[in-house]
Amino acid sequence: VPAFAGSFGIGYLGLRGSYVTAEDQATTSSVIDDQRTFKDGWGVTGFMGFVIDEALRGEIEAGYRINNIEKVRVDRNALLPASAGNEFNVDGQVDMGLAMVNLYYDFHIEGLPVLPWVGVGVGGGHVNYQFIYDYGDPLAPAMADASDWQFAYQLMAGVTVPVGQSTSMSLGYRYFKTEEMVFTDAYANEFRTDLTNQSLDVGLQFHL
Repeated sequence: VPAFAGSFGIGYLGLRGSYVTAEDQATTSSVIDDQRTFKDGWGVTGFMGFVIDEALRGEIEAGYRINNIEKVRVDRNALLPASAGNEFNVDGQVDMGLAMVNLYYDFHIEGLPVLPWVGVGVGGGHVNYQFIYDYGDPLAPAMADASDWQFAYQLMAGVTVPVGQSTSMSLGYRYFKTEEMVFTDAYANEFRTDLTNQSLDVGLQFHL
């Protein structure tokens, strides 16, 4: 069985599913500072790759990821100081569409039935940030809604396993991070934060 991308030709197409965990997110503003906790989410990606040489291959991908916001812990609230130190339930989510360009290095080890690899990617994520929160303010709940493109990068590692004459599977880990983004809540407060998540990925490649 031809084992890996370079064994089949110069290109491949694939689909990937992801189990996504988002790290706690610190947000700051002139009025409120808080920490936001996310529920585990999911992602799906389509990609197209091409072999550069025996060890290097490039890839372009387009995908979607989503995590729901679970709760918020207020660290500082200039308008309602008594809310500091408390946790509040939140109804909201962060989802994004991704467009990334990746470069992989494959480790061809004689006698090893799988192909280990590492990779790095850069691109952009169109982040949609929506939530409803209640910090004890009598005017709450208030809505915040932001949507914008952000620069993003990712680091990857995993293995590829042959499963047929023209197909293979990949198992991988991915670390993903955006640049700092700014969004405005219903009170016109500007919040600054970034988004970091990690995922376990399962992919299926169709080699050309």
